[in-house]
Amino acid sequence: MLQNLHTYLTFLQDQELLHNEGTVWSRGKRLFHVSDIGHTLEWYVAEWFRLTETCRSHHVIPVRHGVTFHRSLDVGDIDVVALLDSSWTVTLECKSSSHITANELALFLKRATLLQPAIAVLVIDTPTLSPDGHIRRLNALLAKNGEEPLLPVASAEGMYWGAKHMCVTCVSQSLPSALEAVLQVIEQNMSPFTQE
Repeated sequence: MLQNLHTYLTFLQDQELLHNEGTVWSRGKRLFHVSDIGHTLEWYVAEWFRLTETCRSHHVIPVRHGVTFHRSLDVGDIDVVALLDSSWTVTLECKSSSHITANELALFLKRATLLQPAIAVLVIDTPTLSPDGHIRRLNALLAKNGEEPLLPVASAEGMYWGAKHMCVTCVSQSLPSALEAVLQVIEQNMSPFTQE
């Protein structure tokens, strides 16, 4: 498996699709004009959850991405939905840019309120930026609804938890490590067999 990964990474680097500096991989010259990788990010996160959780639980975990609602609900779509342990749901909003509008944050909260998943996660795939500005705006929206604020997680840098099981994280090293940290925080903060 590692041999295949090395082969793929070498190919992508040779084609200038990826650039490597030490342990950090970034977008290569030929991808600079690509500005919206949202659908690919959603697919990747869905596949990561499907493979990781299936391996952990030894049975296939249902995961869907790009889930749309009836137009009359006016809440947009859910990027990823994972049904873990058949008793609780994780919804994930995946942002591939640090530019997140107030409306996008409000829709994230609206979907979380409407669906009431066990965990609602906002993943911001921007390694160099802190989510502090987004957290302030989310906390202001939560305060209007009388909800508890999102607070920093001591065990995971750049991650926030609160507001009835909401989690927000920035990808600081790699997307898999950020998603693994999300799972660890979920395990630390709630039992997978109880949903409030």
